[in-house]
Amino acid sequence: MASQHKIYFLSCFIAASLLANIATAQTQPIVHTIKQGETLSALAKKYSTTVGDIMRLNGMNSNSKLQIGEAVKIPTTATNIAETPKSEPAKPQSAITKQPEISATVTDVTYKVLKGQSLYGIAKQFKTTEKQIIAWNNLPNDKIRAGQTIIVGKKVLEKSTIPVTPKPQLSKPGEDKPVVAPPVTQQTTKSEELTVLNAGSAKVTTPAETKPIPAPVKEAIKTEPAAIPASAKYVESEGFFANYFNHKDRNLTTAAGDASIFKTTSGWTDKKYYVLMNDVNQGDIVRLTANNKTICAKVLGPLPDIKEDSGLLLRVSNAAAAVLGIEDAKFNVTVSY
Repeated sequence: MASQHKIYFLSCFIAASLLANIATAQTQPIVHTIKQGETLSALAKKYSTTVGDIMRLNGMNSNSKLQIGEAVKIPTTATNIAETPKSEPAKPQSAITKQPEISATVTDVTYKVLKGQSLYGIAKQFKTTEKQIIAWNNLPNDKIRAGQTIIVGKKVLEKSTIPVTPKPQLSKPGEDKPVVAPPVTQQTTKSEELTVLNAGSAKVTTPAETKPIPAPVKEAIKTEPAAIPASAKYVESEGFFANYFNHKDRNLTTAAGDASIFKTTSGWTDKKYYVLMNDVNQGDIVRLTANNKTICAKVLGPLPDIKEDSGLLLRVSNAAAAVLGIEDAKFNVTVSY
């Protein structure tokens, strides 16, 4: 009889212990580490609980946001204790590596218009269209002026919203590294003089076909004299420099020979024509005759010392060649100076 009582009390003790363990297990929350793309509703479905219970257990509100690597407590239920695999222990906050959150900001790319430039040429230079530049700048038409700053593109700047703390670098005692200032970028301003784009052009192109080439060579001559009205004699037919040439001088030197073309941005609208020629002073005005037409041009300097210029008398700007009706890579010309 006594042994039966012992067995009864022992059975009750074991049953009570099991119930206590089950109750303790039910009160211990499951710890889940947030992964990319997970949401509260997905967690609630996964662990057979509700979004509200998860929020209450973690002290969340409507403004709370889940962070990758964050440890979230999941309330235990009879279902998720049996079905949910044992979760990984939560990592210490210092050991969590957060994925950077990237935000993008769009900023304007601006450009200051230089003298003689057209909207078409600038659009080509920045690989966009005239229509797009007009829209960006709310321009009434395609007219622009020298010195005007316009938007020529858009740049996307990306930045992380989570600050990245670099690993501290310990320097040796007494070691003092010098502070190196960032290099200064010098911005050059193009003068109103002509820019020679390509001294080896083989064909005359219209203004729409002229493409800027990197690293232009600037003209090293003095500023142009005051402009002459377009109605003045010779200017309409022979260009801007026509009235600076002495048409009545009978002692002019005349030479004839082969000529070729170089590309420029000048001359298409301002009628400023230029030549590259040896044995003539830089800045002198010469008169060219070819294809039964005549123009006046300013000497930029000598011909480049390159193989392609061997045997040439001069090179003439593509705008001037267009006025003379020249389309060949090489043609005959007569020059007076």
